[in-house]
Amino acid sequence: MAISFARFEFVKRSEGKTACGKAAYNARCRLYFEGNKFLKARLYDWSYRIPSAYHEIILPSYVDPAFRSPEFLWNAAERKEIRRNSQTAFVMVLALPDDPAISIEKRILLARSFAKIFFIEKGFGAQLDIHAPDESRDSALDGHERNWHAHFIITTRRFKEDGLSFEERKPREVAAVIRRGQVISGCNWGALWTAHQNALFESEGLSLRVDWDGIVAQKHLGPVRMRAKASSTRENQAIVALNKVECQNPERILSKIVSIAKCFSSTDFERFLGKYVEEGQRDEVRDAFWAQSQLVELCDPLTGDPSGLYSTLAAVEEEGSAAEAFYRFFQSAGLRMRYHRLSFNIASWKRSRERGGRHFLIFTRGFSDLIIMNEICQSAGYRFWLVIPDR
Repeated sequence: MAISFARFEFVKRSEGKTACGKAAYNARCRLYFEGNKFLKARLYDWSYRIPSAYHEIILPSYVDPAFRSPEFLWNAAERKEIRRNSQTAFVMVLALPDDPAISIEKRILLARSFAKIFFIEKGFGAQLDIHAPDESRDSALDGHERNWHAHFIITTRRFKEDGLSFEERKPREVAAVIRRGQVISGCNWGALWTAHQNALFESEGLSLRVDWDGIVAQKHLGPVRMRAKASSTRENQAIVALNKVECQNPERILSKIVSIAKCFSSTDFERFLGKYVEEGQRDEVRDAFWAQSQLVELCDPLTGDPSGLYSTLAAVEEEGSAAEAFYRFFQSAGLRMRYHRLSFNIASWKRSRERGGRHFLIFTRGFSDLIIMNEICQSAGYRFWLVIPDR
């Protein structure tokens, strides 16, 4: 099974925490924190715990190799922050797939490639630790559930071009914008992790896909040892019951699927149906779902043939408008595109709006539009910073 769980947090000095302490815990190692005027020097020792299944410091290619030492890297990150309430590192946890088809090597590939795309290629450094399930505990609940997960600690600053130190200013595109305790905007890490996993599964020729969230999302409860403390277990049971009711509504199902992947196949829908709708009700829900007027089948812009993918009129318009705005920006800047597929697909989209009837697939799947835009920017010598609209 693969799920979309991704949690992004901060290491906060105001709470007495340090990047060194977090790094030592994740790596199950001994790590000395040099201290500062706010927190005393100390030795963190988690070496008595079961070692990580995989550990690595991942850095941009131009960075001094000395930073591959966790102690060197995270003490440097701590020294760079001079305020009592500084955030000294980003922390991310990703749920890794537990499936016989996914080896430890593929789990490492999934986690490393995600870090490289979203952090390392943008100039940040990261520590990756993969923790295997605790067999004595994680199998106790139902005999097969295993909690593979990846821990990242990420620098809050990019490295300078000389690779010897961190930049003076903190970039803001990675962390969420928070005002009055509320998240105003930020990356939808769960959606990005879902798209990243599915892309790898497809490239490997696997039928495995990320398990659909319900219309009403449950909480990720983590390993079994944490669940005895959580009243969330009862809450999740109530949510399961509520999902059974909500999933009788075909409009709600369509809205949920498109919020995860703008383009989806009939197989994707059947997976959702099989998980959340009782067998005796599936035919009725299936017929109502495919009869919706806002549902459209997408055509391949090169051949005009059905692509086997579906979306909604609203999503097609949104994709087309975003691509057209991006294309206009490049034209106004006097830049030439090496990647003509985007401009061709925009033309197909415009024709489909004028003629009606058929709707063309502009982008292939989920977040592939971002990949295409990134390629275009890089071909013109520009950096592309990821922007995810709030939903």
